[in-house]
Amino acid sequence: MTMFIVVLTLSVFSSLSVFPEQNNAYPDPYEVLKEYEYPVGLLPAEVTGYKLDRCTGRFSVFLKGPCHYTTETNAYPFKFDEIVTGVIRRDRITNIRGVRVKSIFGWFRIRNVFRFDDFFEIAAGAVSSEVPIEKLQASPRCGCASRCENAGPVSKTSASGSLVSLDEESSIAVKDEEKIAESDSIKRSSSTPEDVLQEKVEKPTCPSCRVSSQGIPDQDVNNFSKLSVQLGEIAQSLREINSNRLNITLLYHEVMSVRDFDELTLLRAFDYLVKNDNDGKGFLAKTPKHRAVAVEGFCEKDEVFRKKEDKDQTS
Repeated sequence: MTMFIVVLTLSVFSSLSVFPEQNNAYPDPYEVLKEYEYPVGLLPAEVTGYKLDRCTGRFSVFLKGPCHYTTETNAYPFKFDEIVTGVIRRDRITNIRGVRVKSIFGWFRIRNVFRFDDFFEIAAGAVSSEVPIEKLQASPRCGCASRCENAGPVSKTSASGSLVSLDEESSIAVKDEEKIAESDSIKRSSSTPEDVLQEKVEKPTCPSCRVSSQGIPDQDVNNFSKLSVQLGEIAQSLREINSNRLNITLLYHEVMSVRDFDELTLLRAFDYLVKNDNDGKGFLAKTPKHRAVAVEGFCEKDEVFRKKEDKDQTS
């Protein structure tokens, strides 16, 4: 019996090492490039995982092993280390480590990539080179020579099975966007309270109603009509105020479900949005992609604020 338990335990652990748990809640690195509006051809097809801090832009990309290839744009070979690091923004990638390019003078480390309208300026060593963006729409294969075909764009469906964010756990699923727009407008009746009341007073439908209505003076009817209209307007205003009120519970869940940010950053963003009502409503109206951009912008504002706060405390 003891031997059976030992064998069973070993078999379970071996199966866990061979088939690691997949996390499809996060996009693969090629999808992340698209979110930052970069072509997927900046990375080879053999990427196996990544780490990304959207607040600082720092990233690490993991390959199966050292990779080299030659692009069709020029005859210069590229080398990728097993781990590539840097800082990504929407108009530049800086402090790159783990990528080199060979020229007639030898191998040079690519340090920065700057994006312009239709081309990249790649800075390597003391020189720079321009590469058209249209030439980087497909991810090259490692070991690919200048005449071999590209692997084609790597889509999320073909790569998500093995490309997993290594430092994140499962997140709260993004709620249905239709719930965000719920109660944005209130259906208004085509008839006014005055019309409804006038119809009831002038045309009673039963004998008892007719008798009771005849005993009401015209002045009282008019006063009652005006009061009814005023009450209706007050009720309508209260409904509009309630419908435009920021749903703090929904805001909390939506902010905390934004991917690739640490919990403390998301909590700070939530506190800011609660204090700024219009910004909170605008956040809920955005798509998940644009919400990530909004939190990324908040990170930059928060960093400036914290530097100012630290300066005030030291002075």
